[in-house]
Amino acid sequence: MIYSELKTLVADYLHRADLTANIPGFISLAEAFLFRELSIRALEISVSGVATAGLIPLPTDCASVGRVTVSHSGAEAAIDYASNPRIDSAIGVPMTFTLSAGGLQLDSSAAGSAYTLFYTPLLSALSDANPSNWLLVNAPDLYLAASQLEGARYTQNAEQVAILVGALPVMLESVQRFTKRTGQPLRGGLQIKTRGAH
Repeated sequence: MIYSELKTLVADYLHRADLTANIPGFISLAEAFLFRELSIRALEISVSGVATAGLIPLPTDCASVGRVTVSHSGAEAAIDYASNPRIDSAIGVPMTFTLSAGGLQLDSSAAGSAYTLFYTPLLSALSDANPSNWLLVNAPDLYLAASQLEGARYTQNAEQVAILVGALPVMLESVQRFTKRTGQPLRGGLQIKTRGAH
């Protein structure tokens, strides 16, 4: 399925032929919800660099942090998340990291900490120029239901809203189970969502 087919299907499921201009908006609202709720580990990628003053900048497309590793004496080791780490420039090898306004703050501000950040990137929204993404390919039913829900809210169809609100959590859980089966297993570290909840 691609974007144009999804738009047609949303209209069919809403049983309305007069909402063509509104359907892209329904899909965008559905994406806002879905992209907040889902962290798709199957898409995990990595970026490497050297921390500056103990700070690792987050990539602009980062949706959630999977894990962080640091290199020391030719070996790579995963470091843990800590909500309130003690920052100490005397610590030679970072042991923990936390979220900060500028990215990820290591517990050591010593210079030269080489790192690899594993993260899940943001999904790209559908459009005529971008007719598909991972979620539409792997969970077209979820995309349809979430878009249909926005349409039902718009048309004030309370019965349809109630049905879809009840169905969406089950579908979301199904997709999360699928991503756990197909994604890379987490090897230490805690998955941290970086975008604000709604």
